[in-house]
Amino acid sequence: MALVRVCCVSAVRLYAPTQVPRIYAHSNTTIDFSNRTSTIHFCRHPTTIHFSPVEQHCPYPFSSQSSTDTITHNLRFVSSYKKTIAEKLGLPEPPKKPISNYFHFLEHHREDVLKEFPDLRQKEVITKLSHLWQNLSPAEKEEWTQKSEREKAAYDIQYINYVKMMNPKDLNKMKKLEKKLKNKKQQKYIRRRKNIEGEKLGKPKLPNSPFMMFLELLKIPELSRKEFSLEAGRRWQSLPEDEKKVFLEKARKERDQYERELTEWEAKMAKEGRYDLLRSKQKIMYKLFLPRHQDQQT
Repeated sequence: MALVRVCCVSAVRLYAPTQVPRIYAHSNTTIDFSNRTSTIHFCRHPTTIHFSPVEQHCPYPFSSQSSTDTITHNLRFVSSYKKTIAEKLGLPEPPKKPISNYFHFLEHHREDVLKEFPDLRQKEVITKLSHLWQNLSPAEKEEWTQKSEREKAAYDIQYINYVKMMNPKDLNKMKKLEKKLKNKKQQKYIRRRKNIEGEKLGKPKLPNSPFMMFLELLKIPELSRKEFSLEAGRRWQSLPEDEKKVFLEKARKERDQYERELTEWEAKMAKEGRYDLLRSKQKIMYKLFLPRHQDQQT
């Protein structure tokens, strides 16, 4: 097992010898890569990254020059390993698309900027690198452009060979899954935008569940996040029915109040023509009956 130095960045990408998992972790997380898997252990100590000592599979931000280091910034845990489209279908991986000239420049100079300004956050590092790119002469930019074009030409040849090797049915499956995932991602983005806009327009906030109300009152010191969740679930399951009933009744009242406020808010949005912010059933109802009601009043 090797301890690998981690630069001070706001997002960390981990590489294992046989796969490329992506992890964005909290500063109280230990990540073990000794068995070529992404095992997450939550703890109360500074973050240390462990992984198998295969240096060629460990590009930036890791460095083999240092034996150990810790992450000083708060990092956000997203997922231990995200499968590609080919992996989900059990097919060979297509060649990876090359990056642009701008990202080649960023990748090459990021470590230099971090050495010169170690206290900068990731956003500030990108801003400084962007300014350096803008101040390059046309001849200097042309060097990075030529590098990108050479990689693009090599990629085109690799992709043609990959298509020839693959079964047309498998390629069609990959295209369909890619389109499905893209649409799903787009719908998720639209819902998020609508939720943000709804909050700005005074949309009522969804109340907590009975368990979350119980969790807010629970205090279990000196436990990691995972241990806390397990212990909270155990205590909720063993809670006497009369005590649990208090949380259930409180949640029911708040839910009823929420439904009334949401109905009033949706009626207001419908009158203003903002049907896009309504729930599906309410959208149909208001589109059908609100114009008739308005016509009867006039």
